[in-house]
Amino acid sequence: MKKIIFAALILIALFALCGCGNKPAKVAQQFLNSVEKNDFEEARKLATQDSQDVLIYLQNLLANMTEEQRMEQEKKQHKILSTQITDETATVSYEEWIVTDPGNKTTQNLTLVKEDKEWKVKLSRK
Repeated sequence: MKKIIFAALILIALFALCGCGNKPAKVAQQFLNSVEKNDFEEARKLATQDSQDVLIYLQNLLANMTEEQRMEQEKKQHKILSTQITDETATVSYEEWIVTDPGNKTTQNLTLVKEDKEWKVKLSRK
């Protein structure tokens, strides 16, 4: 179950697009922090309308985890590496790792889009 949750979070991060009135990197930071803390109410505020179903799915998935598994998810950290903006789309690259294993970092991309003149996360489920 732990591997499924981890894979789901990575998948969401890979297909996410973000947009709020702030700069893409700041919105990406806020979104990642919210997901890491299992604060889906805040994450939904940072996501597009099309992304709401994916966040609900992820929230339900995490609700079925044991307390130990949820605590493990909260031990993740990330660092924004770079941002590329093209018109109304931005890609934010970041490193992610588990606090107890800082040498095992993965690089992910979070894509952001402008929605109603604000950067919002756009998630899709494959």
